Amino acid sequence: MGNEIIKIFLASSSELKDDREQFEIFINRKNKKYIEQGIFLELVVWEDFIDAMSKTRLQDEYNKAITQCHIFVSLFHTKVGKYTEEEFLKALETFKANGNLRIYTYFKNAPINASQIGPEIMTLLNFKERLHNLGHFHTSYADINDLKHKFSEQLNKIMPKLAREIEPAFHQEQQEIEQAPKSQIQQLEQQLEQERLKNAQLLERISRLTEQLINCSSVTEKDRIQSRIKIRQKKLTEKEAIISQMQEQIKQLQFSLKIVITGEIELESEKGIDYTKLRDLLAAGKWEEADQETVKVMCQAAGIDNKGRLDSVSIGNFPCIDLRTINQLWLHYSSGKDGFSVQCQNIEAIGGVEGLRKRETLCLCRPYLLGTSLDLLEALFSRVKTCNLGHITIWRCYN
Repeated sequence: MGNEIIKIFLASSSELKDDREQFEIFINRKNKKYIEQGIFLELVVWEDFIDAMSKTRLQDEYNKAITQCHIFVSLFHTKVGKYTEEEFLKALETFKANGNLRIYTYFKNAPINASQIGPEIMTLLNFKERLHNLGHFHTSYADINDLKHKFSEQLNKIMPKLAREIEPAFHQEQQEIEQAPKSQIQQLEQQLEQERLKNAQLLERISRLTEQLINCSSVTEKDRIQSRIKIRQKKLTEKEAIISQMQEQIKQLQFSLKIVITGEIELESEKGIDYTKLRDLLAAGKWEEADQETVKVMCQAAGIDNKGRLDSVSIGNFPCIDLRTINQLWLHYSSGKDGFSVQCQNIEAIGGVEGLRKRETLCLCRPYLLGTSLDLLEALFSRVKTCNLGHITIWRCYN
């Protein structure tokens, strides 16, 4: 069984970039403790959305994410950006609607240089007054260590109650998540049985026609029978390809279902590649290092040295088992935001490979590409389709 996920939305302006990064590391370290209790803290930050496609404002995607979180944390120092304020108001609206969202507001009480003080300081003062009028209490923090200490104390207080609140919903959601692949597997197995039956019927017809051909003395009749045999043999080849594809789809769904039920990913590799380091980097939220490790292991699986580059031949022969393992690792640890299959969905949404040729930015989610060629991109798209995953980006291999 997987972990209960508690989502924490972090809002702040760009001036607190360092504090945001340290807060994310802090949450990842907290997870080492909470995972043992069956709980996973998922930090939701705006960086997760920068490559997303949206039919509306990207800010609307942030606001929507807030409504799906359990905790809202906002950080301020010398100013309050209009979008950060909008996020706070959305959190307040969500709290008033269901009372389930915990809101924590922190103001950094660090020395401010005179050069930092500008007209935007009024946004901070006005916002503080607004909080006072709302009766919302805020907390000051001196530095990142002080922030981590104070938020850790709050987590210790609310976690038992929060875990109890989300447990029923978690189990219901878990059952719903498990049901989808189970239903798909059942449906595919029924279709597979029908295809096998049709296959057996075709074989029987070919056998009868072959017998007729042996006993036939007429040249004209032999030609007619041979023509019918060829037609059925062609159909048989097509059926076998369909059966093979369906078997691979069932295997992929069973692989996904196992992850849903156990929360663990089997690090399978056709080429004997060790994916432990990639898994550990992703589990720790070290996305950039995980990008680099992905490049490395893909080169190894393709039989290319670290200074080489994946080409159309190596892509066309890339082992599906390894592709699936890498994809599932990214999907699992990014909570479905990243991975080859996510790439596939995003690229299909803009018209496939041809749609990509019209766009300046090719990479829509991690793993991020380090080198690119649209011709290779098309070959990769085809290979991942063959492996029933989605889409894969192009990487340059390096040490």
